[in-house]
Amino acid sequence: MADLTSIVGAAAAGVNPVTAIVGLGKDLIDRFIPDPALKAAAASHLADVQLQLAEAQIDATTKQAEATTQQLQAAAPANNDHYMGAVRGTFGFVMIALYAWNYGIGPAVHQVTVQIPMNITVMFAVLLLGFVGVPAGIEMAKQIASMPGDSTVSLLGLSVGNKSKG
Repeated sequence: MADLTSIVGAAAAGVNPVTAIVGLGKDLIDRFIPDPALKAAAASHLADVQLQLAEAQIDATTKQAEATTQQLQAAAPANNDHYMGAVRGTFGFVMIALYAWNYGIGPAVHQVTVQIPMNITVMFAVLLLGFVGVPAGIEMAKQIASMPGDSTVSLLGLSVGNKSKG
């Protein structure tokens, strides 16, 4: 029965390498160090090593979790709106081609331009602001807020500023 218990204990300790190393260290201390003072010093050192190994294991797990989080955040914009992303992109390219034809190519080759309805032009403007304007404005506001000293930007009645001591 004792052999089965020690085998199960060794298998359980093998799951966590820190526990396995500490268990092996305790066995070696008990077998090879007869002096109680040296045995206590070795056990203390083993406890310090166990703490260092546990901290290293936690740091490695934390770094792995941070790396996974960064990968997921980097992939999020690419995975965002799976069904409408291609439609939005196609609409944008078609509108750019129409504007290029109307104001560049068509007049240059003396061809008839295409009349673009105002509501389609507004949709294109909103699409461009969603891709470029609004995110760029939010990023600008973050950068202004993080600057040291007094800084303010006002545009179209919207004012963003920072009054910090730095």
